[in-house]
Amino acid sequence: MLTVTGLRGGYGSIPVLNGVDLEVGTGVAAAVLGSNGMGKTTLMRALMGFLTVTAGQVVLDGRDVTDAPPQERARAGFGYMPQGQGVFLRMTVRDQLRYAMAAKGRPAGSLPGILDRFPALTPLLDRTGDALSGGERQLVALACCLSTRPRTLLLDEPTEGLQPSFVDQILELLIMLKRQDNLTILLAEQNLEFATALCDQVSIMRKGSIAATVPVAAIREASTDVDLLLAGEL
Repeated sequence: MLTVTGLRGGYGSIPVLNGVDLEVGTGVAAAVLGSNGMGKTTLMRALMGFLTVTAGQVVLDGRDVTDAPPQERARAGFGYMPQGQGVFLRMTVRDQLRYAMAAKGRPAGSLPGILDRFPALTPLLDRTGDALSGGERQLVALACCLSTRPRTLLLDEPTEGLQPSFVDQILELLIMLKRQDNLTILLAEQNLEFATALCDQVSIMRKGSIAATVPVAAIREASTDVDLLLAGEL
């Protein structure tokens, strides 16, 4: 379970997070929606420890990680895929996967297990990152993230700029992992269709705080107008 209470932080003297309160249960997928500039990426960076917070608390599975550096948060169970296609351009896919596993102390022999879940990467193993399409790079980034066996996965706009076919692949994979591994997922996203297909709850972020949290079931039943929530009219 991930619990965030009163989280504040920003960049230098510029405040961005203004008291974020958020709870995501074990095995639950949650989305944080909001237009650009509302603080979604800043929240993800703060949760992973790449941004020092000025107030508040981050608790992961009962452990207070508010002041822990990123590597300790990774060992505690966080996995993080940042916005953009975060791969090494001059390294082969095979070596990138091995590097990710080594960083968490997993043996290289674990590679076949990863490829079982990412069969589309098998023919790409000897290609370098600069020889991949945007969608292929995103699959590699996700595979590297999941190779560390996180219990809580932080995804920052994983569908940005991707063709629909790759969006569908990522969606199917995440749904499978959520069901089979009881994986907790927090997703920062602007793609409402993707978010509601994957997630159990949607939180609306506005001006650095959570304005509302809505069950996805309510959205599917059209009892809540997310467009109005995003616009700040509800």
